[in-house]
Amino acid sequence: MLFLKEKNEQIIARIDSYLTSFKMDENSIYHRSVNRWFVVSGQDSLPQWIFYLLYGVVGTVSFLLGATVLFRYQVKKRTMELTRSNAQLEAQVEERLKAEEELRKYARIVEASSDAMALIDLDHRHVLYNSEYRNIVTVSGVRIEGMSVKDVFGEEFFKDELESAVATCLGGRIVHLQVKPQPNPVLNRYLNITLSPYHSENGEINGYVVDIRDVTSHVELQNRLKNAQKMEAIGLLAGGVAHDLNNILSGIVSYPDMLLIDRSPDDPMTTPLNIIKKSGERAAAIVQDLLTLARRGFGNVSVLNLNTVIRDFWVSPEQGEIIRQAEGVTFRLDLDDDLQNVNGSTVHLSKVLMNIFVNGVEAMPAGGTLTIKTENQFLDIDYSGFEMIPRGEYSVLKISDTGVGMSISEINRIFEPFYTSKIMGRSGTGLGMAVVWGTIKDLNGYIDISSAPGKGTEFSLYFPTTRKEIPESDIIELENYQGNGQHILVIDDMAEQRELASRILVLLGYNVKTVSSGEKAIEICSSEQFDLLILDMIMPGGMDGCATYEKIAAHRPGQKAIIASGFSDNTSVRKAQELGAGSYIKKPYTVESLARAIYQELASAA
Repeated sequence: MLFLKEKNEQIIARIDSYLTSFKMDENSIYHRSVNRWFVVSGQDSLPQWIFYLLYGVVGTVSFLLGATVLFRYQVKKRTMELTRSNAQLEAQVEERLKAEEELRKYARIVEASSDAMALIDLDHRHVLYNSEYRNIVTVSGVRIEGMSVKDVFGEEFFKDELESAVATCLGGRIVHLQVKPQPNPVLNRYLNITLSPYHSENGEINGYVVDIRDVTSHVELQNRLKNAQKMEAIGLLAGGVAHDLNNILSGIVSYPDMLLIDRSPDDPMTTPLNIIKKSGERAAAIVQDLLTLARRGFGNVSVLNLNTVIRDFWVSPEQGEIIRQAEGVTFRLDLDDDLQNVNGSTVHLSKVLMNIFVNGVEAMPAGGTLTIKTENQFLDIDYSGFEMIPRGEYSVLKISDTGVGMSISEINRIFEPFYTSKIMGRSGTGLGMAVVWGTIKDLNGYIDISSAPGKGTEFSLYFPTTRKEIPESDIIELENYQGNGQHILVIDDMAEQRELASRILVLLGYNVKTVSSGEKAIEICSSEQFDLLILDMIMPGGMDGCATYEKIAAHRPGQKAIIASGFSDNTSVRKAQELGAGSYIKKPYTVESLARAIYQELASAA
């Protein structure tokens, strides 16, 4: 209610009067209200609910503070647990990364391995493999993922070679086997195969690991070593009998030859004597083949041209007979007119040519083409063929045919003594290619072979070239071989040989003396002078020919000599020739060969 002071003064005054009286009276309503709301007495207290409220607030605050502390503790504890877990997880991740890196290393090692490796499951199907395995077994670019081992290697090979080995492997054992070249594009080499069981993490066998190593070159080297050992054994055998056998054959060859001099073709003894002589020469040739294949023979080496050897062979009666019997075979010559010269033996190279030529013709029963080719070739790096051919300049003789060809196993055995793919006795003795090998090696040459079944064969013979010119040959008639009373000393341990040599030399017009040992030769040479010595190299029980000549040459420098022996190793002959001895002729010798050797040595400059 609103009062205006100018208009309600009485009412206002009245109210003031009452208020003043209320203030004066302690029991008035005024004082009771003030005391009630503004004055706290000792008996009065706050309402109970206020305390409950305060207790509730304090309890709530305390609970919240406790919960906060507990929450912080739990957070801290959980944080620590998470930190530990995170550290463990990081360690596990690092360990796994290391394991993965190790696996990658192993994978790179397996991938880089020269062995072919593959994991095969229990169904014989390929699961994993490395590049080398793919290179060995992949045929025409076909992918092998999931392919069966039988599909890759062939059902027949799996059954014959692998089935039993795989069964043993899946039984928990490691199996090793070697397979020879097969008529299969995958298995055309010598392979070492290892089968190992593959275990899962729980130890169960879930397949097998195939490890394949190509050992073709290693096996070929072993075969060549065995071949060399066989040749060495045959050489020892041949060398043991050659000296005595050739001495025996000398009577069969040389006496008929001597008796045939000036004998008329109509003489009834001419034919028998020729038969005896040729039989002895054939027997001596077989002994020489044995010595040659074992590289224990020695031939006179001179500068020659392969084209000349080939042309002489081409017009020989032996070649003509082969051509007449070769039905349907075409022959072709392709000779390089600028072919460089080589150091060789015409006799031995002719036999090499004959052996390969005959083999080529026999390899073409249904006809074909046989080609003889020569060419100069310079190798600026080592060439790896059938054998390693070092860099250098070569005159190369190539003989190729379009015949049946040879497998790898046949090529590896072709130079073995007595090995033949033909029927023994119907086509040679089995020594032909072994003689080829021995001759080529004696002449410091090399052989390469290119062949495959059904694709023919080519032999390439590499001979080191020489810049020397071919010497002019002196054509000497038999009557010009006669001596003029020169003094010759024959040194030989066999009485029959001394007698034979003495008869031939007397027939040729020389004065002859003979001794049976090196010691006696040295003794007689100390008091007498001889125009020429004829030395036997092997004289059991005393000094050999080389040592004998060394002693005599020391006392009489420039002493002329020739070597005539049934057998001697190359080293002794070369040493004697280095000391001054002349040519070397093999027993059994003919009158002509002995006369020619003596004539040339006496005519040579001192």
